[in-house]
Amino acid sequence: MKGVSTKIMIVLSVIELIVDVDINKTYRVLWIDSSYVIAYVIDINASTALPFIMTTKEIEKQIKLASYTIQYEIANACMDKTVLIIFG
Repeated sequence: MKGVSTKIMIVLSVIELIVDVDINKTYRVLWIDSSYVIAYVIDINASTALPFIMTTKEIEKQIKLASYTIQYEIANACMDKTVLIIFG
């Protein structure tokens, strides 16, 4: 529709997986402060990884720019598997 703008609202949550598609790294959100400003994340594929701080604003910006995608894990109890769905 002409003249209609679409806004996408992104709300991060703890244990969510964020994939940096530019450098092929996957981060898990470990903690988000109560004011929704700071997130502690960790690279889930690095054996010596330590948690580090990212701002929620920066993560959301990178998702909107398609540099990051959100990867959802959905457990399927019947098949005892995890199905991965990637949005971005």
